[in-house]
Amino acid sequence: MRKSIWPALIISCVLHSFVFAQAARPDNTSVNTALQNTIDFYYASIGENAHLYIGSEHTGYNTSVTGHPYLDTTEMQIGSIFCSGILYKNIPLLYDIANDEIIINKYKQSYLISLPHEKIGFFSIRADTFVMVMPDTAARNLPAAGFYNRIYNGKTLVLVKRKKILNEDPPANGASKFHYVQRNTYFVKKEKTYFRVTSKRSLFKLFDDKGKDIRRYLRKNKINFNDQPEYAIAQAARYYDSLTN
Repeated sequence: MRKSIWPALIISCVLHSFVFAQAARPDNTSVNTALQNTIDFYYASIGENAHLYIGSEHTGYNTSVTGHPYLDTTEMQIGSIFCSGILYKNIPLLYDIANDEIIINKYKQSYLISLPHEKIGFFSIRADTFVMVMPDTAARNLPAAGFYNRIYNGKTLVLVKRKKILNEDPPANGASKFHYVQRNTYFVKKEKTYFRVTSKRSLFKLFDDKGKDIRRYLRKNKINFNDQPEYAIAQAARYYDSLTN
């Protein structure tokens, strides 16, 4: 009997929080905070039944390969995941950039699962946000559907595709060995179309109408594309937006 009335009680709490927050303080921030707190409580309560914990087994990686397939570290990092329309916060996770998969623990278990792409809108690790992008005719320059690191989000959009691939080392004692190599690919979305940025020249060509201004801005602020490509692209896009708004 208790199980049957539990969802109704939660829904009642959500509605009560919404009404109370509106009556007490009509600004959107207070309402959103009250709702999010209630939603957090709800999903903490249903535990392993939350949609987040549905995925296939992650069996780890081949330890005979030098390096690992994850972003930065093999240690779980605390992040947030927007899954099936709900934001789950403070979730330990790994991002496998070799296979473009988010890895989490099965609820309160050491069992690892990979989350299906179609459930995830975006996720965050530390200050980095990764968004799911589904290429269409306007996104023909993107290599594939997947998670892209959004490093600037304004009138223009700057994305980085972070990918690890296996490289084969020269055979030793008749046996081949492999190591992971990370490659980052940079994209700018301008006027609904994605453009790949491969060099300083391609960056200035992309912003051709303001190319001289951007070149001057980067030089003045000692931003070197070759040394800091991500930062240079993001700052160029930010400055371009300021010039064209």
